Amino acid sequence: MKPGRASRVSCTYVVCLFFMFEAGCSPSSEPSSRRASVPKPPDQEAWEWNTVVTRNGRKRAEVEAGHFRKFDRTSTALLDSGVTVSFYNGSGLERVSVLTARQAEIQEESGDMVVTGNVAVVAVNGTRLETDTLRWNRETEMITGNGRMTLRRPDGEETGEGFEASSDLKWWRMRRVSTRLGGADSLR
Repeated sequence: MKPGRASRVSCTYVVCLFFMFEAGCSPSSEPSSRRASVPKPPDQEAWEWNTVVTRNGRKRAEVEAGHFRKFDRTSTALLDSGVTVSFYNGSGLERVSVLTARQAEIQEESGDMVVTGNVAVVAVNGTRLETDTLRWNRETEMITGNGRMTLRRPDGEETGEGFEASSDLKWWRMRRVSTRLGGADSLR
C-alpha cells in the first residue's frame, strides 16, 4: 500500500460504519404521525388556579381548577384536577348554583366552557343536575348538553337526553323525558 492510502481506507471505513450505525439507531422507521403527536407544552400553566367572570362590572361566575394550561396557538385553556364553577345572580352578589366536574376546556374568544366527567350542578334551592358533559355559554349564561342527564328535586326526579337550563336551574328544557314524582322515600 502506498503511504496515505491506508488512512483514506480507514477513514472511509469509519465513515461507513458511522452511517450504518446512525441508520440502524435512528427513529426514522417510526411513523411520522407518531412523532408529530408529541404534545406541545402550554404557553401558560398554573396550579390552584382561579378567575372571576364578569359582565358589566358584575360577577357572573367564579372558576377554580387544580391545574390550568393555556395554549395560545389554539386559543384554548384546559382545566383539570377538579373544576368548580360558582354561578351568581344578576347583581353578582349571591351565589345561585355550583358546578363541579373533573375537567373543562375554555374557548378564549367566546369564553364558552365545556366541562366533562361526573358533572353536577347544584342550585341553592337543592335542585341537582347530573350529566357527563355540558357546555356553558358565556353570552347567554345557559348550560346545554346533548347527552343523558338527571335532574333531581325534593319533589321528584326527571331523566332525559339533551337539555338546556339556566345556570340557577330555575328554568330547564329536556328531550325524551321520564319523570318520577314523590319525595325521596318514594324514589327508592
